Amino acid sequence: MVIALEPFISQSNGRVEETGVVEIYQYLQDRPVRLPSARKILQLARDKYHGLPFAKRWLIKEGITPLGASLALKQLEAVNAIKPFPVLREIENRAIAQAEHTIIVDKEPVVTTRPKE
Repeated sequence: MVIALEPFISQSNGRVEETGVVEIYQYLQDRPVRLPSARKILQLARDKYHGLPFAKRWLIKEGITPLGASLALKQLEAVNAIKPFPVLREIENRAIAQAEHTIIVDKEPVVTTRPKE
């Protein structure tokens, strides 16, 4: 079992809402798509990121242009091949901080953290 732990701390009541901006995605299933960049992203999401959530900015390091990534991600969302996770914001627009940790539960639990990029 893999558990993502993402605690927030805020300057107010801690209520958040989704924005229209999406930067994190997760592989759902293989689907036929026309764009070569969409096929490459789907392969990366499945094989390199192993179905775990991935950041849009990581795709640039894989040789996909920002425009190509945006178009491909929209196509993949449209065919339900990936799941988008909208950015959250504090409803009063106050500062928040977030940490992310992944816990892998095996015979002995393992806690791993991906370095900031």
